[in-house]
Amino acid sequence: MDLEKLGAKKKSSKAWLGRIIFLVILLIITMYALIWTGNMRCSSAPFMCDIYWGTQTIITGRNQPSILILTDPAENSGLGDGDHLLSLLNDRTISDVRAQQANINYLSSDQLTNISLIIVTSARKISTTNLQTFITYVNQGGRLIWIGDAGLEKTDQDEYYVHPETGQRSGWERVVDEKTLIRFNAFLGVDYLGRFCEIKSCSQDISNGKLIADTDHRLTRGLRPNLLVYEDYAVVRLLAPNPTPLKIDFGSNLIDEKNKGYGDIFPAIVTSNSNRVAYYAIPPEYLNIRDGEKYQLIVENLVQGMLR
Repeated sequence: MDLEKLGAKKKSSKAWLGRIIFLVILLIITMYALIWTGNMRCSSAPFMCDIYWGTQTIITGRNQPSILILTDPAENSGLGDGDHLLSLLNDRTISDVRAQQANINYLSSDQLTNISLIIVTSARKISTTNLQTFITYVNQGGRLIWIGDAGLEKTDQDEYYVHPETGQRSGWERVVDEKTLIRFNAFLGVDYLGRFCEIKSCSQDISNGKLIADTDHRLTRGLRPNLLVYEDYAVVRLLAPNPTPLKIDFGSNLIDEKNKGYGDIFPAIVTSNSNRVAYYAIPPEYLNIRDGEKYQLIVENLVQGMLR
């Protein structure tokens, strides 16, 4: 009789062990899905970053996470410095991942396969087809950082959308055909108003504002308050109440030569699309160019905040 009880207890223990293992596997799969969709950061659970990116490495056959910087080497008018950003991301004291750089003019959807994070900078002219490619990439689970005035100019074969009531156009709004409109500004969550140094005369000796950071947000965590900005940046306005962990305070109403006012506080980082997209009005590498104090933490947080 005792042997029967002992056998029953062993069977019960095995059954419970099986249930526990099943629940652990189910929990890992659920967290994996949440990380993939951007609704959870892998660093939220112990060892989950190793599990997630290790699994991605096995699935894709490529060491993950991976970063691809896309620029337009032929255009020097856009905000950003892709070469400098590449060197910062490949600095082992800043980032623990490896980045590569490519020409956006030769972009194909296949090129983005198995890339964990795309960064688009210093590329003012981008085709409508490529804008659609980035939207599809994010919808399929990719992560995207869009910097400054990238994509504001169309290629020759593209068409801007012209608002019928105002006659105005936005570089991030394109007409594909009679029935299709690409609102890339809504995808980023911001509308472009202009470059600071085009609105107001700039000098490297006079600051263009100070950074106001949410020190609890993963993209700006630990950033010291009131850091001065001397570099150029995109002046944008929010189109939706998206998280804005970093802002630039100009200190007074920014007014152009036509006496048009833009306000005094501007979004510097805006996240959208379940945190899979981050728009940077000021290129993060700009804040590492000046001599003296460098805001290296912004680049460190870029990697940790988007991939960890």
